[in-house]
Amino acid sequence: DSAVILSRALFIYWNVVAHIRFERLLKKLHPISIIKTVVILLFLIVTFVGFKQVVEFYSAYSNSQESFDQKTLFDALFRTKFLRPSLLIGIAVVGVLVNKKKGWLLIMSYFYFVLTGAIYTLLASSETNIAETLTFLISALIIASLMVLMNTKRVFINYYKYHGSMRLKLNMIATILGIGIGLLNRYFY
Repeated sequence: DSAVILSRALFIYWNVVAHIRFERLLKKLHPISIIKTVVILLFLIVTFVGFKQVVEFYSAYSNSQESFDQKTLFDALFRTKFLRPSLLIGIAVVGVLVNKKKGWLLIMSYFYFVLTGAIYTLLASSETNIAETLTFLISALIIASLMVLMNTKRVFINYYKYHGSMRLKLNMIATILGIGIGLLNRYFY
């Protein structure tokens, strides 16, 4: 009996200590760190996938009987759509690196671009594939939660030093920029 009581007491103590440590970690962890980490990781993953597609294109083309020259490499890099997502997420990466008021606007513009793109793709899709629909919904929820983090007092006012009354105006500007990027993306590619 005493061993069971002692083990339960230690279990409760350990859970309380772990919870307190987790709360301290969350207080130390700034929301902007989460956002910047997600943007940088997303950039690295998207760039890796793009270069992997370029390498696959190169190997498929080099296995054919036609010669592979610098013009073909240029076509693979710039005229195909392999690296376009990397260039687009570069907007948010520049926003992460700027760390000024313009950085907030660039990051939010990219988030609005991704959110409107996901919603447009979801609405424009004539086929209703449940896995694809769930993927778009989950990505839209993740982006929306990151946008909420960007608009918190801790990030918007304390980190980026914006005045609270500017939030709506800057979100409108970021929305217009994000939709504009999306329209340019659809028009030129």
